[in-house]
Amino acid sequence: SGKYDVAARNFQESISILEHSNRKEKLAPVYNDLAKLYRKTRDLDKALVNYNKAGTIYRQLKDTAGIAMILNESGVVYEYMDDYREAINRYTASMQLAEKSGDSLSVSYSLSNIAGVYVIEKKYDLAEQNLLRCLRIREGLKDSFAIALAYSDLGVAMNGKGDYKKAMDYLAMSNRMAEKLKYPELQSNNYNELSSVAQRQGDFQKAFEFFTRRTRLRDSLFALE
Repeated sequence: SGKYDVAARNFQESISILEHSNRKEKLAPVYNDLAKLYRKTRDLDKALVNYNKAGTIYRQLKDTAGIAMILNESGVVYEYMDDYREAINRYTASMQLAEKSGDSLSVSYSLSNIAGVYVIEKKYDLAEQNLLRCLRIREGLKDSFAIALAYSDLGVAMNGKGDYKKAMDYLAMSNRMAEKLKYPELQSNNYNELSSVAQRQGDFQKAFEFFTRRTRLRDSLFALE
């Protein structure tokens, strides 16, 4: 509900209780939740402090999945800080841990995160390589939700690269899946990107049509909320 200060106070009170009861396995996820809240509000220094506390506990507990999660989550903070090397280092370290434990879905999300950094850096070929590997993993897992996201990410990357045909195809595939999954937020984002693709091609009529669809979906999302 957007009451971040109240949420933060509740997380901090929870942390205080758990620290006194020495329940580390319960404490680490709360540090992670508080870090995510600070990341959302862009209080990045506080986010890192709490991610580091969670990471330390997960290492003490030898919880590989927890360590991998913190590496991925904190990688996003470094991405927001424009420290792309450290972001990729953390995403890669997380992916390696997930590979060792056989967690294919987590591997795919690390690949997606790495690709996202490459898109920011305009290294579109590297982004595409990582996203295609991500897509193959998700197709093997038959995870429709994750596949739809991968197609959307590929569309964004190909739009940046200037391969507009591929961008349109990927975004259309993502939208077909998003419609079946009843995921209007993804559809809205895809129509926004499709509008950008059409505009860059000089097809302003098509760009307007896509933007209108995106606006209708946004309106329906606000009505639902």
